[in-house]
Amino acid sequence: MAQWRLVKQEGWARLREAQDIPHVDGSVDVIPSIQSSLLAYGLDYRPRYSFAGDATYTRRLIEANRQSLIEHGPDFLLFAPSPIDDWFPAFAEGALWPDILRDYAPVSDDGKLLLLRRRPGPLANLLGPEVSRTISFGRAVAVPEGPQFLRVKIRKTLLGRLSAVLFHPPATWMVVGFDGGTVRGFRFVPAMAETGFLISPSIVTSRDFLSVAEGRAGRLTSVSGISFELSGLVRYFYDSQIEVSFSPLSLEPLRRAGVNSAPAETGR
Repeated sequence: MAQWRLVKQEGWARLREAQDIPHVDGSVDVIPSIQSSLLAYGLDYRPRYSFAGDATYTRRLIEANRQSLIEHGPDFLLFAPSPIDDWFPAFAEGALWPDILRDYAPVSDDGKLLLLRRRPGPLANLLGPEVSRTISFGRAVAVPEGPQFLRVKIRKTLLGRLSAVLFHPPATWMVVGFDGGTVRGFRFVPAMAETGFLISPSIVTSRDFLSVAEGRAGRLTSVSGISFELSGLVRYFYDSQIEVSFSPLSLEPLRRAGVNSAPAETGR
């Protein structure tokens, strides 16, 4: 047991050397999946119901995370976009981003992790009315101006539903056109997209998210249009009609709220 404890302490020390974590006086959760670093620093870690963002891709798990993080969540949240497997950066836990902005205020950012503190009271709803339309695979749709929250509903065909019993759903892709002319494809997870994510502006780093949290997204790159693509026989697994819904994200309540939290001590 003494040897086991020594090995454990040496492991925690290596983690602390590899990752700087802000010091927080209170309970904390973290996005992305660097939970081991929180444990290495001895923080009061309060995980979400499904703490692995890459595995949280059903509506039930997403709603369970909303309840555990937003309704019964910790005092602090450490945050950074954490895309994997060629995902769009806002995909992982993307459905919770409007809730995070409404319930947590930014405290500090070191360029790698943004520290947020739970607000004394949540802000008003940040999402405006949905505007929906139906498109098909391969057909581009323009993204409205300003920050936009997107929901996408892609239905499986009978063959798609049968195959999902035994296999992972076939891969689909979202092609994104950015202001300035850049076009890039991202792996798409329909179950995640159905609950929504922030499509514009493009949030790649913790400082990008900080800009939105402070209500100033003017310097960020906007998304001008999107389309959804299938290849080969995959087209037989999904219905050709796709429902897309855009909801504007209001920055004015975030600007008015300002930064109400005192700076936290960073580093150790």
